[in-house]
Amino acid sequence: HRRKISFLENLERNLEGFSKSVKVVINASRNGRLKGICGPVSRVISVPSEYAVAIETALGSAMQNIVVESDEDAKQAIRYLKSSDGGRATFLPLTSVQSRPFTEKGLENCEGFVDMADKLLEYDPKYSGIIGSLLARTAVVDNIDNGIDMAKKYSYRFKIVTLDGQVLNAGGSMTGGSRTQNAGMLSRAGEIEKLNNELPTTVRMTGGNVTPADDEYTFEAAVELARSYVKEGNSASTAAKMAAADTGFKKGDIYKKLLT
Repeated sequence: HRRKISFLENLERNLEGFSKSVKVVINASRNGRLKGICGPVSRVISVPSEYAVAIETALGSAMQNIVVESDEDAKQAIRYLKSSDGGRATFLPLTSVQSRPFTEKGLENCEGFVDMADKLLEYDPKYSGIIGSLLARTAVVDNIDNGIDMAKKYSYRFKIVTLDGQVLNAGGSMTGGSRTQNAGMLSRAGEIEKLNNELPTTVRMTGGNVTPADDEYTFEAAVELARSYVKEGNSASTAAKMAAADTGFKKGDIYKKLLT
């Protein structure tokens, strides 16, 4: 478990999986070049593991939107990105982003309804307007069959997400399929906390040795790292080479996994 924790913490620290622009802004904030940067949406919320897939799906690319204190902070960050050729990012100022009320009634009586997405996570109250604007109009249900029934009942007026990450969009379109089993941006933090809680027992049971399960998980994390390099614009071969250098696993093994 200690190797799992170390690798996941390294992914978090290096902002793996985030776009170039997010990394540029966060690093500039860390170095004092930008002020008022609260962080990406995924870093200002805490999600129980059982809801992580649903919330990651509901947020989509908005997980990488950057929360800032004010319009002025957003303006300065945009100017910084432009001057440094750092790419483009979406900023959510606390002073201007507000939630629209959700007025549909009776969802709690629908089969399989879990809750509205914004009710399934924890966050500082100062972010309530932003979280509400992103998630207050998204319902979470247990499975796609119950989701379809709900969508039909409410004439496809709002988004519905299942616990395993299938989506019924407002308007009637559907998005779904398989998902990778690697820890995502929200899952990573929860996995680190879970493993840290389990660590004392694990160390006693294994004598502090790394088990085969640890190696398997670490390889999957290495593949996740390679995927993040691909998202940054690198070829699969280059990404596999970079991840191999970072993790010690063979480039060929990582490359093969990337192609599956």
